[in-house]
Amino acid sequence: MNLPESVLILAPHPDDDIIGAGGLLSLMSRNGKSCNVVYGTIDEPRAKEAVAALKSISENIIVTSLYSHVDRMLSQIPDYQIISDLEKVIEIFYNEEI
Repeated sequence: MNLPESVLILAPHPDDDIIGAGGLLSLMSRNGKSCNVVYGTIDEPRAKEAVAALKSISENIIVTSLYSHVDRMLSQIPDYQIISDLEKVIEIFYNEEI
């Protein structure tokens, strides 16, 4: 199976990454590929649980929270702000300007 060298998972909330892409993260990390997860909201207890679950898959998965949006308030953030945040994430991880 040909796997990309890296994967970037953008999860609106902590644990969405495991629910939506846990199998992919496991497969990628077992094959020595770079795995990055970025959470869109902050929820400290939920994030700690999600990071612990990710670390049970692999210690090599990098988790970052680049947004400062409060959990359960994402629907109140204007679309342009979310798009701007996503552009910043892509620029950081892929060194490409959008």
